[in-house]
Amino acid sequence: MNASSLDHYIPIAKHELIAAIVGENPKEGAQCRRLLHWLGLLYHVQFFEHQEQLKTSYEAFDPDSRYGAMVQPDPAAYRRLRAELEETLDAANFKRLSRVELRTVDPNTGRLGQKVSLPKGVFRDIRFYARGARMRKITTPGFLGLPLFRRKIEVLGYDHVLLAATASYGLKDKFVTTARLRPGAVYLKLFRDIPQGDLMTLIPHARISMLWRDRMFLGVPALVAGIPLLLKVVPALSVMLLVSGAYLGISGQVEEDTSKKAIAAAVVLGGLIGFLMRQWTSYDRRALRNQKQVIDNAYFNKLNTNAGCFDYLVGTAEDAELKEVFLAYIMLARSDGPLSAHALDALVEDWIAAHFDTSIDFEIDDAVQKLRKLKLVSGPDTALLAVPLAEALARAARAWHDQAHRLGMGPLV
Repeated sequence: MNASSLDHYIPIAKHELIAAIVGENPKEGAQCRRLLHWLGLLYHVQFFEHQEQLKTSYEAFDPDSRYGAMVQPDPAAYRRLRAELEETLDAANFKRLSRVELRTVDPNTGRLGQKVSLPKGVFRDIRFYARGARMRKITTPGFLGLPLFRRKIEVLGYDHVLLAATASYGLKDKFVTTARLRPGAVYLKLFRDIPQGDLMTLIPHARISMLWRDRMFLGVPALVAGIPLLLKVVPALSVMLLVSGAYLGISGQVEEDTSKKAIAAAVVLGGLIGFLMRQWTSYDRRALRNQKQVIDNAYFNKLNTNAGCFDYLVGTAEDAELKEVFLAYIMLARSDGPLSAHALDALVEDWIAAHFDTSIDFEIDDAVQKLRKLKLVSGPDTALLAVPLAEALARAARAWHDQAHRLGMGPLV
């Protein structure tokens, strides 16, 4: 996996980051924790307001809303919802997967190893957003799911995936009554730990398209065993018809020998029908087992659905912004002198790699912009300088008090 494939997501908990930072300089431990606390309060209130706005915009498109999703298109409202959602996802370090990425997905690089056929005319817009892209080892299902053919491979996967699927307005009745889809509704599904090869299996109502090797394994034995039986039955069909006609009074009497041949032909025909039914049952059972694997994979890896996704997404966006700003400030404050934005970016990435054995693409431009807004750094991007830690703590606390006053929350200590 090359550097261009890395994303901005920092898959490290805040308590682990602060422990590593304080461990390097215990004397600054109390001040570092207090700075993280004030910054956390600031971003929590900012994202709380954003979360409320996002929920309001989603109300008309929420399939679980008690008012029901809109049945007439409102392009402006849909564009507004999509923009607000993507703003939140960007803050949480999610990246939208392009159509090229989705078209080139190889189902053999997933845990399920299944191709799917997507329902036509059900969803008018399907989008995937992912973060935490990294190589990981998975176990493939193998030929027909047999343990003997399973193998471990290294594939690209994502820590978290959000699926946003917008239902069409002209849904067929079976999808409205049976599947209970609402025309115009936006369905959100949040998943964890998804290999790239399994992305398409997450789409609602996707159906398994059995691989040709599996079809051949089930179909060839049917042909090999069924053709000889069929060759025996075809010549005897005339005898069977003759005997049937005699019993129904359509034709004259038949000899005993002819009746025996007809009975024998009927037995062979029954055997052929039974064999074909058994092969079809095997095929159907295999298809159902594959579909169950898809359903289980979506069920056990799903984190949240529809409006419930916002609590998680906004929380992780708040967490991501906080970690970016805090890391950039601490690394700059502990440097021997001014640093360029590029040097600070490399310093943060190297520190994370050394302490947590994790490679990321640190979002330095966004972090510096937020540090400037909080007045925690000075100087041009070629020579950034952090204010002293005690002063940074005072400015962060002052920013929180100013924000609380603006929101009418009263005096805080």
